[in-house]
Amino acid sequence: MDLGAVQQALQAGDWAAAERLLAPALRMPSPHPSLLYNYGKVLIELGRPADAAAALARVVSVAPDHGNAWFELGRAALDAGDLSTAGTGFQRALRLD
Repeated sequence: MDLGAVQQALQAGDWAAAERLLAPALRMPSPHPSLLYNYGKVLIELGRPADAAAALARVVSVAPDHGNAWFELGRAALDAGDLSTAGTGFQRALRLD
């Protein structure tokens, strides 16, 4: 994975390119939480909140102290209409902040 290209795509707001570059990380058995976090944020920007929530749920399952991931999980779940998960995400983010 070309992390420089990922960073450029994220900074430019080129969400389609960022998704294409980050997607292979999801197929790894244990992707780094930061890759999943960024992938989740990209999916939010692409208007795919349910997919984003799934990616962000993976982040908090391996990095439960990742406050930003909990917040973004809450945001994605809210957009997907999953109020229970949204509430949990926002509550955990507040506790960790």
